[in-house]
Formats: sequence, C-alpha cells, structure tokens
Amino acid sequence: MRDVSLGRIDANFGDRPIVAYQLDQNPADVRLVPEYESQIVGDVAIAVRQSDTELLERINRGLTTIKESGQLEEIIAEWGIE
Repeated sequence: MRDVSLGRIDANFGDRPIVAYQLDQNPADVRLVPEYESQIVGDVAIAVRQSDTELLERINRGLTTIKESGQLEEIIAEWGIE
C-alpha cells in the first residue's frame, strides 16, 4: 500500500483481509475497490512433518481451544477477516 500511496505504482493486488488491515493501520489516499469479487476462494493450511505427530496434536488442541473459547472469532474480528 505504501507504493500506491507514494505514487510508485498505480494499484496493488493482495489478500483482502491483509490489504484491509494495512489500510486500517496506515490510512492513506488509497481505497479498496468494492466492485472487485474474488474468483478464487481458498483455505489456509498448516503443514507439519508426517513424523511429527506430537506437534500436530498440539496444533489441533490449540485450534480446538480457541474455537471453543470464542477466541478465534475475536481474532477474526480484530483482523477484519470476513
């Protein structure tokens, strides 16, 4: 976003939640294009070595904990992820 606001480039393309957060943290004469609709929807993944079952279990427990406690929803709201 900095390059757009400084006039180095005309536009930028990125993940909507990340770009929206950057603009929220550093307001500039830059805006999101509301008419743009993503054509690709994807998931986020965490990769763990197959042999590292202990780490996988810890990650899964952590994810379950933050989902059940409502903390995941708080994180989503804080970062403006839709």
